[in-house]
Amino acid sequence: MPFKTYYQKLSIRSKLLLVFYIQVVLPMLLIGLFFYVKINTVMEAHAISLTMDTLKIIRMRTEDFMKNVKVVSQDMLYDQEIYDVLNSGQSDKFQYYNHVNSLKNILRKRALAFDSIQSITIVTKKNQFFSYDSNSGRANIEAIIPYASLLPLAREAKGGAVWFVDEDGDKRNVFLARIINDLYTYKEIGLMAILIDEKELSKTYDQMSSDILKELAILTPNNNIVFSEKVDMSWMNAENLLFAEKMGYIRGKGNDRIISYIKMDTVDWYIITSFSKDALLKEFNDVSNWVIKVFIPIVLILSALTIFLAMDIVNPIHQLVGHIKAFRSGEVEPKLNLKRKDELGYLADQLDLMIYETNHLMSTVINEQILRREVQIKALQAQINPHFLFNTLETINWRAQLINAPEISEMVTALSGMLEANISRDIKLITLKEELGYVKNYLVIMMRRYEDRLEIKWELEHNALSLKIPQLLLQPIIENAIKHGVSEIQHKGVILVRVFTNENLIIVEVVDNGKGLVASEVTRLNQRFDMSLNRVTMIQEESRQSIGLDNVNQRIKLHFGEIYGIHVNSRLGYYTKLTLKLPNERM
Repeated sequence: MPFKTYYQKLSIRSKLLLVFYIQVVLPMLLIGLFFYVKINTVMEAHAISLTMDTLKIIRMRTEDFMKNVKVVSQDMLYDQEIYDVLNSGQSDKFQYYNHVNSLKNILRKRALAFDSIQSITIVTKKNQFFSYDSNSGRANIEAIIPYASLLPLAREAKGGAVWFVDEDGDKRNVFLARIINDLYTYKEIGLMAILIDEKELSKTYDQMSSDILKELAILTPNNNIVFSEKVDMSWMNAENLLFAEKMGYIRGKGNDRIISYIKMDTVDWYIITSFSKDALLKEFNDVSNWVIKVFIPIVLILSALTIFLAMDIVNPIHQLVGHIKAFRSGEVEPKLNLKRKDELGYLADQLDLMIYETNHLMSTVINEQILRREVQIKALQAQINPHFLFNTLETINWRAQLINAPEISEMVTALSGMLEANISRDIKLITLKEELGYVKNYLVIMMRRYEDRLEIKWELEHNALSLKIPQLLLQPIIENAIKHGVSEIQHKGVILVRVFTNENLIIVEVVDNGKGLVASEVTRLNQRFDMSLNRVTMIQEESRQSIGLDNVNQRIKLHFGEIYGIHVNSRLGYYTKLTLKLPNERM
């Protein structure tokens, strides 16, 4: 097939995509993909490897630094002068002052012998401090020591050394503390605290920084900074650092920063460093800029030619899209007039025709749905509207009065009242009071049949009697309670009818003390009542059981919506309760 013929058969969308891919997307994707995958991947892997090796060296130096401080604290436990001061009283002041001076000399020698120590203090149980600060220009340890926080931590260590970081604004103080116990009784007699010189700690990281490894910090498990180089570490405030392994790396939010970390062996701290991918890829970006400067003129020339040829196609498509959006939003737009004889012109004409036919079809469907709902409501009501019996019952009632049969007359009169309600098809909603009148007519007949075996109890909320409900909802419910509940038990049957309002709902409960239902039957009925109208109609065609309850449930859903209807609760051998949920509408 010649290329020209093949190209002409392509759709407009395919032609535009083909031009775009060949002239712009494909070259840029190939170039960008090559540079990004190769250079970015290699440089990132190299940088991560370099930072991990550096972190291992830093960890070794830091742990040596901390080990030396710990050894100093351990050695001081063998200085008798400490115990002389902590155990002696002040009754012999001359001896006490000699012990204190000896202790201060010990503290001074220890602090001056190790550059890593800024200050040392011994705290008695009476909160009396004996301290030495190697640099008088800095804050006194007695003024900054967090004694209330250090003491319980040191006690938990049970004589071992514990590290603690105290943040005082922008200033961080790192302490090593341990409890001092009596040599003979092993009872707690004081606390030793050593303040670390941060400048000496920073010397352990000298000559380790590079263009990539500039941001370095030591963190506690709660991401509190123990130490950091004097660089901008504000990015940490936006990161939620979670370290899953003893060493590794994670990517920062936005994937623009790589954070390498390693856990220290002697203390639960992490040494971290980070570098931005922008700094890592600086040389790559320089090359990319050069490539862009070369290709931009070419791309601009080709793009200008492509745009010139494509606009003749794109503009009509935009008009079609705007016309479709206006139709979807319900706005009335005039007919398109593209004045074209190609595919776009034909598409515009067909779109106008489709919109006209769609509007006509939607109007027809809406009218049919309204008519269908009205027909369904009337058809459902017709199932319990035996109109032809009304005149016959009037004749029977007349005959019963002639032969002096008041019981028959009363029952016929009640039945006539029920049928009169069925004949009133044009009345869609009646008051609850009127509906209860129909129910009582039905109960007159049932009470004659069951006599003392049936008792009806009423709990009616006065405010609910004027509320509107669909006609003949309660009688089928009462009939169901008598037929399937009370009639099948040997003891006296009791039916409780409870009507009350609950916020925006009318709740009607009919409870009988009949035989009850098994759990599976309750589940099946509730699933049936929860089904949509179409599904219930299909089931009714297969089975004609429970017509009365299905009739009531469907009429509720047709009148008020799918969320309303009947719900069943029952316990086998005890009771059955049918609950009708209706909207609280005062009309």
